[in-house]
Amino acid sequence: ASGLIGGLIALVVGVIMVAQPRPAPGFVVASNPPTIAETSMYLDSNVPYWREVSLSLAVVGLGLSIMLLVAGIGLLSMKPWARSMSIGYAVGSILLQCFSLFYTIAYVTPAQIALYDKMPPPAGMAGAQAQSIASISKTAVSVGQFAGLLGLIYPGIVWIVMSRPKVRAAFRGETLDADRTDDFDDDPRDRRGRREDEYDDEPRGGRGEPDDR
Repeated sequence: ASGLIGGLIALVVGVIMVAQPRPAPGFVVASNPPTIAETSMYLDSNVPYWREVSLSLAVVGLGLSIMLLVAGIGLLSMKPWARSMSIGYAVGSILLQCFSLFYTIAYVTPAQIALYDKMPPPAGMAGAQAQSIASISKTAVSVGQFAGLLGLIYPGIVWIVMSRPKVRAAFRGETLDADRTDDFDDDPRDRRGRREDEYDDEPRGGRGEPDDR
């Protein structure tokens, strides 16, 4: 539900942003700290296809959130298509997060760092202090760009869980043999022990030899 709400908000913001006139090249931020509108206009002016990519990411993200919601309803009824849809959501989300991370590192973060170098110092603040604050802000932006990696955790878990043999068999209406669990539970030592037990079941007289008794 949170992903769906966040996707709707991002879509509305993206539509409003696209409807606004594009700022002139070399847009200058006049205040420090900059307002949200100034930051948006600066990125739109200095980052290639920033508004188009932002809107596209919002649309795809909303679509994936809807896919996850529908898949979750199907999973409650053990529908086979719900498992396939869950895996599709996981793959799509991972690809989306990877593209967003690449775009942020390659284009958005350099523009944000350059923004702090171009902003005027705050009123009444010494130059050294303003420079120190700008350095801290640039460091925070550099570290924060990797926050998108957190978005890989949930779809990764979904993909792993839905790919397990037991889960796959359950959604197909199949049952795994008691001696054939998934690959993670199949310990070679257990298989060796079962083979030894099989040998112990042989007649004491040996293979095909008559019992002297």
